[in-house]
Amino acid sequence: MQKKIFFLTLLIIFVWFSQGISLEKPTHEVINQNIAQRTINGFSLDNYLRKTLGFSSGVAELSWGNSEKSKSLIEQEIWRWIGDGGISEDEPDGLLRTVFNKGRSNNHFHNPLKPDWSKSGLDAYVGPLHYIGQSSILWGKILIKIQIWILVGNGHGKMQEIIFTKD
Repeated sequence: MQKKIFFLTLLIIFVWFSQGISLEKPTHEVINQNIAQRTINGFSLDNYLRKTLGFSSGVAELSWGNSEKSKSLIEQEIWRWIGDGGISEDEPDGLLRTVFNKGRSNNHFHNPLKPDWSKSGLDAYVGPLHYIGQSSILWGKILIKIQIWILVGNGHGKMQEIIFTKD
């Protein structure tokens, strides 16, 4: 009987642990890169970048930036930057911002099983600390302002600002 309990406990731990590993940073990177290169429900980021924002190569456009993955300034395609964003999104914004529920990553969660979406965000205890956040769906509908540094021809650039809501 003790062996059965021991193996059952190991199985539960393994299943629980494997669920957490499946949603780690490398997985989010690959998911983001895959989505950036697809058409989903009629929306294509590639077409949006080409037709609306004037990026002639769409998601294959090269852009410079500080990579969370390589911890350096690099040039890579936009679809790879979106993958890099999947890594950054899981990175806490620092201990104080996270503990005081002001961090971006606190708003990374959504529980679709809760009928009231205003209460479907992060709500978890880690020891004595209570972490809370707004549902990622509601948080994502907040006015967004994105500043993009566009390099042109000879290395000179210009700042382009894009403002939109996700309604």
